[in-house]
Amino acid sequence: VTATRQAESLKDVPANVQVITEKDIKLRNVQTASDAVAMATGVSASNSVEGTVNLRGYSSKNILVLVDGQQMNTAWNGDVDWNMIPENIRKIEVVSGGQSALYGGRAVGGVINIMTKGEKRDGVHGSAVVSYGSHATVKQAYAVHGKKDKLSWGTFYESKQTNGWKSYNVYLSPEKAGSLNTAKLDPSADGGKVIGNRGQKHALSENYGFNLGYAFNDDQKLTYKYTHAIYDWHYDGGESFTGTWGQKYTYGNNKIGDLYTAADFLGDKGWRTYNMHSLTYNDQKNKVHGMTDYTKDGYTKPDKSVKAEENFNGKGSKTSYPSRSWDFDINKRWTLDAHTVLAGFSYGMDRFDYTSYKGVSDWKNWFSTGTVNQKTGGKDKYWALYVQDKWAFAPKWTAYIGGRYDHYTKYDGYDNKNKSVDITDSKSYSQFSPKLSVDYAWNNDTNLYLSYGKSFNAPILYQLYRYTPGMGASAKPIY
Repeated sequence: VTATRQAESLKDVPANVQVITEKDIKLRNVQTASDAVAMATGVSASNSVEGTVNLRGYSSKNILVLVDGQQMNTAWNGDVDWNMIPENIRKIEVVSGGQSALYGGRAVGGVINIMTKGEKRDGVHGSAVVSYGSHATVKQAYAVHGKKDKLSWGTFYESKQTNGWKSYNVYLSPEKAGSLNTAKLDPSADGGKVIGNRGQKHALSENYGFNLGYAFNDDQKLTYKYTHAIYDWHYDGGESFTGTWGQKYTYGNNKIGDLYTAADFLGDKGWRTYNMHSLTYNDQKNKVHGMTDYTKDGYTKPDKSVKAEENFNGKGSKTSYPSRSWDFDINKRWTLDAHTVLAGFSYGMDRFDYTSYKGVSDWKNWFSTGTVNQKTGGKDKYWALYVQDKWAFAPKWTAYIGGRYDHYTKYDGYDNKNKSVDITDSKSYSQFSPKLSVDYAWNNDTNLYLSYGKSFNAPILYQLYRYTPGMGASAKPIY
């Protein structure tokens, strides 16, 4: 495993590391990347449509998630779109606990490293999987890989369609719903009565890409990988149990309540698209350079003018927040008697641009535009130096001594709407994250270790540059 940024036996690593193999995934018939990760102890995955993973109580915003060494946490909010991670998985390493001394700020709760399949056999090989399941779930996966002499290559396509996630109901309190005077209401929604729902659910995720590799020798290889992923979700129509889409309700002293329209029974329509590039040189001293570009990220929602009798067409609003991340990491290892020293350098940049539109002509169409309501965004960059000494100072005893110095800068912030909050200035922060571990090899099967570390997590971009007036102090940017 590579929890210490160098290949070591699992039992020799002074950290809680769990490994999930391709064989484990096949035996459990796991269908998604998030469910595969959730096979590890201490990891849970929600069945929300977008998928969410928690590692010992930490959400994806505080877990560094890597695919073949490339960071998957978005620059916009640090989260991970698990439905957009390819499922051609070879192995998953789950490292619990703070790993900032080697991996930087996102690794406060741990590191999840997903490694995809490559071809090690000569010749051309392929696979195809087509499955159908409950909730109209259809999954397809096709892959072709080849290798000849020093050159290897591969390409894949995956898609999944489903309506199998939690329904969202519209409901009122029993007092309010009582005034609607209908026997069709379901009294089971969180102590209220269901008056409708969002209608038929639909989600589509697609991934495709390719890789090229050249092996200079048995230990040194250069690999380029490209992945394009899309993820769309929406609800078709809505359903009202009250017999009308525009009914007022009364309660208390015959006060008039809200007027429910078709828009109250509709969910958002969401879109995401990203392109991921990674270039890796590996000779057990790996170098990684990559870019993750969320070119389309956001959602639309209807306004009160939408009519049920007109197929729920009409105007609405749109929120867009595309982001882009660049990552570069290089490290080298030296073996000097009882010491194995690892030293490395990291550099990265992030940016996001948030735009909200009102009066969008067609809320069902991502490419429809309206009047710009707010434009805000900004950038950050960082560089870091890290070092670790694996010191075998006595028989059966090994110490890991190291740390990481991060220098972080936010800059180029802008906001066309909120003049009361200045986010245009540049500011820099620095932090040192130490790590010390002592490991004792009790016998061939058991190691005992004690570890201490300190984690540093820089603010994510929406915390720095997004501000919503009227939402109180919690919505103001962090400086």
